[in-house]
Amino acid sequence: MKRTNRTVRTVLAAAAAFSIGLPAIASGSERPWADERAALSAPEALTAARDLIETGRPVEARAILMKLMEGGGAALADRERDRGYRLLAEASRRVRALPADELSIQRAELALKEGDLRGALEQVDAVLDMDDLPGANLVRAEQLRDRIEARRAQLAPMIAGAMDEASRAIDAGELAEAKVYIAWLNRSGMELNQQQRSQLTDWQMQIVAAERRAGRTFDAGGDTLTLSAQPGIRRMDEEPREQTGERTRERQPDPVDEVIDNAEREEALRLIRRADEAFQGRRLNDALATYEDVRTRLRDALNESERRELDSKIFETQRLLQGDPSGEQVLDRAITARERQRQEALTVFNNQLEAAERAIATGDIEGARNNATAARLTIERNRAVFDEQSYERYLNQARDLAGRVEAAQERLAQREAAERATQLERLAREAEREREARRRRQINEAILRVRDLQMQRRYREALDVIEQEILFVDPNNVQGQLLRDIIADTALYRESAENSREFHRHAGELRVENERAAIPPLDIIEFPPDWPSLSANRTLQTAYSEPAENRQVLARLRTQRIPQVDISNTFQEALEFVQVVGQIDVDVDWDALEEINVRRDDPVTLSLRNKPLQAVLERVLARVGDPAFGEKAWYTVQDGILLVSSDRALRRNTYLEIYDVRDLVVEIPEYRNAPQFDLNQILQGGRGGGGQSPFQDPGDQDVERMPLEERIDRMKDIIRELVDPGEWRDQAGETGAIYDWQSQLLITQTAENHRQIRSLLSKLRSVRAMQINVETRFLLVSQDFFEQIGFDLDVYFNATSDVVQNAQALDPTILPSDFFGSSGRYQRNVTGGLTQTGDDPTSFGNPGPQQSRWTPIGVVQDSLGIAGALMPSEGIAATVLGRAPAMGISGQFLDDIQVDFLVQATQADRRSVQLTAPRLTFTNGQVSNIYVATQQGFISDLTPVVSDSAVGFDPTIDVISEGVRMIVEGTITADRRYVILDIDAAIAQIEGFSSEPVTAIAGGQLVTSADTQSFVQVPRTTVTRVSTTVTVPDQGTLLLGGQRIVNEVEVESGVPVLSKLPVVNRFFTNRIMSKEEQTLMILVKPTILIQNEQEEQNFPGITESLGLGIGG
Repeated sequence: MKRTNRTVRTVLAAAAAFSIGLPAIASGSERPWADERAALSAPEALTAARDLIETGRPVEARAILMKLMEGGGAALADRERDRGYRLLAEASRRVRALPADELSIQRAELALKEGDLRGALEQVDAVLDMDDLPGANLVRAEQLRDRIEARRAQLAPMIAGAMDEASRAIDAGELAEAKVYIAWLNRSGMELNQQQRSQLTDWQMQIVAAERRAGRTFDAGGDTLTLSAQPGIRRMDEEPREQTGERTRERQPDPVDEVIDNAEREEALRLIRRADEAFQGRRLNDALATYEDVRTRLRDALNESERRELDSKIFETQRLLQGDPSGEQVLDRAITARERQRQEALTVFNNQLEAAERAIATGDIEGARNNATAARLTIERNRAVFDEQSYERYLNQARDLAGRVEAAQERLAQREAAERATQLERLAREAEREREARRRRQINEAILRVRDLQMQRRYREALDVIEQEILFVDPNNVQGQLLRDIIADTALYRESAENSREFHRHAGELRVENERAAIPPLDIIEFPPDWPSLSANRTLQTAYSEPAENRQVLARLRTQRIPQVDISNTFQEALEFVQVVGQIDVDVDWDALEEINVRRDDPVTLSLRNKPLQAVLERVLARVGDPAFGEKAWYTVQDGILLVSSDRALRRNTYLEIYDVRDLVVEIPEYRNAPQFDLNQILQGGRGGGGQSPFQDPGDQDVERMPLEERIDRMKDIIRELVDPGEWRDQAGETGAIYDWQSQLLITQTAENHRQIRSLLSKLRSVRAMQINVETRFLLVSQDFFEQIGFDLDVYFNATSDVVQNAQALDPTILPSDFFGSSGRYQRNVTGGLTQTGDDPTSFGNPGPQQSRWTPIGVVQDSLGIAGALMPSEGIAATVLGRAPAMGISGQFLDDIQVDFLVQATQADRRSVQLTAPRLTFTNGQVSNIYVATQQGFISDLTPVVSDSAVGFDPTIDVISEGVRMIVEGTITADRRYVILDIDAAIAQIEGFSSEPVTAIAGGQLVTSADTQSFVQVPRTTVTRVSTTVTVPDQGTLLLGGQRIVNEVEVESGVPVLSKLPVVNRFFTNRIMSKEEQTLMILVKPTILIQNEQEEQNFPGITESLGLGIGG
């Protein structure tokens, strides 16, 4: 029973107990989704997908593989990724091959398994609407629909819980979680009532507005939307709890009243115990007051026996206080007091009943209830003064009154409920209209935003707005769906166009890059423009550099020179001198020095002139110490401080450094396998040096190389022998250790020894970093001169003789010169210009009669032809004589005599310079070669293939090379000023081929290959070669060799005697002069390429800015 007169202590106790019981009453509900498929590992997922494909379920297999291959399968091993892509391709192929009904059924099964009941139902309905559906698939579709309906029936009780959880998440500001619940409600396919739909719409709009304000979409943190048939809604981070609402089978007692009753009973018992203690201590007044308090306030909290015991204790206490051991007077007074109390209780009770009746009449239900409750409490509180029958009668009156109050309350509540329902329905309609208007307004605003974004070509953002602000609020919005499809297609088109522009831009840039690459370089080595920044980045990543503060101290020790040093002080004062002069910080470990018998006051005497500070410091340290201890005082630089201590103490300060020595252990091979331009080898051996193909594998010409492990071991031995020998751990020392790992050295040593190691590696690299560029020039200079001045005069006398006239009578074209042949001899038969039938020249005899005794007399000379015939058959003379002269004058004079004259004059001068200059860059000390050759095949032999009556010839094909070849070994001298070259350079040119037949005997007859147009080709080549060892200055030019050929020919022909007469001799003399000069020079020019020098030439100051050279 509820009571209104609870004490503060009682209420607090009840509140504490109630709060303890809250978790059991309001336990969290679980979420209605959980993936029915357990999380599979990658191999298990691949196996499951393969099994599904083999069993004809490619849709589910493809879903598993798509989930597995998210992000391109970056989390998978290469083998698993390849297998996943193969299975995905196979699953996709089989999905495309499925009939429409089978595809929809498998999609519905997958959607059901993933919890998308709405999607599953749409697929099943699509199958059931198909015409000519096979019976088996019809049964499967109907069974699938039954399963969906069964699942929906299972999930129906969860709708209210999901709505409550969504409401709780909205109120708590957990919008991402609320979004998950809303999405689940949408996907569940459950029918919602009008209120739920309205509430869901409000929540969606709240989430959209919040996302717009936040500028991002809310993510539920990986919660999936797979439906589960679990009978409740449970959060994933909570334990299942009792269901509430419609799923509660019976109404449980009010937990608050129960807890309060327990608290009142505990308080009543506690007060009785305290009264008992007061009674035992003879503090009767306190005991009686406490007993009366319990009987007045907390009597109903006790059971019947406890009440009787309480009344007995009150009576006993009153008796002792009145001093009446018999108890008779006390009893009388008690009875009188009890009657008085009963009358007072009845009066109060009746008044309360009347007040309650009046309140019911006026409609004051709360006042009526309070008076009815007060009346009941009055009777209960004064139960001790009533007999049982009276108590029950009065209590029934109070109960009846309470019932009438509740009935009046019920009637009033029904009336108010009806009015409220009407009002709520009206408000709901108005709210629905407002929500719908707001939703439409929001969608219209979103559509305007989409159009603005579309105008700005921000298509992806527009698609996000459509998905998050239009279709999320109204999934069936036709305008949103249409815009989504149009903008998605436009985005794809724009991206394709952008890709096309990007392609053409990159192609143009590549074309420009190719044109830039075609520009010949001017320097031997060209560095990229960003070489300083590139070097700085690479140096910071790979190379160890001494800290700047250490470099500063070390540089000061090495470079600062002291003009005059006169020390005759203690050891401590000498170190202070070094500190002051060098302006460096010095830290002296005196404890370690004393262990080797070095003390502060040890005398030091030193006198030096103009020495570096480092030399002074080392001489000072050498002056102290006792040789009997076998140790010395030494120093190192650490953190910019000069540390002075014993050598043993300094050796304890070691640290690890990693040295990349792969560039030092690379073995430089020797390349000697260049072809030989030797025709003799080709003809004798076939496929000799000259016939070797540039693409032929040199095979066994390679020299066996030292294994990499041995080269690394040699490097380790060099370091151990040159840096702190004897102190390495593998040499029974205690300081350093060296290991190799993937061609890198891991070294533990002191700071000073690390400096020595870096210095050693730096020097080795400085030697390795030297290269040589050699240019060999074959310079062929030709200069040819030709001059010809010729005069040819032929005179024919007696041109009017009878012989000539008789012949001209028959052929007017006949001249006196026609009676003389090319040799100048007279001939009787004359050939004229006229022709008869058959186009044959007319030939006349020597007609008679003759009146004159003389025939025509001819004076003919050919000194010009004789001079030309005496010139060489090749060269510039043959070339010029084979063409028309530079100037020619010819003519004929006819009278009593015939004069024929010819004047020729030609002068020619030809100069040519041919330069062939192969260039080669190689490492210092390496043997390298370069050859640029054109290979030509030729028939080097014909092998007869003979039968009984026939023969054939099988050709042997060989190759011959022409071009330039250079094999060079270069070594830079120690002073890096000269280069020692062992050079073998050659240039070859094929002049031509001559053909020679071969013979064979077939059928007893000699048969030649010329009958079958088969010949052996004999090549003719010109080879210029020089092999020598020379020393050439850097960038200097040296003449290795060469030759000069001068061919001078002068021919003069003429008529004896007449050719000697002055003036006249020009008509009877012809002279031709030819001079050919050819000079071949073979030059060599080496250039030393040192890495640091090349960098400094291109980027002055780069070495200093990097803080190191080539170092280690």
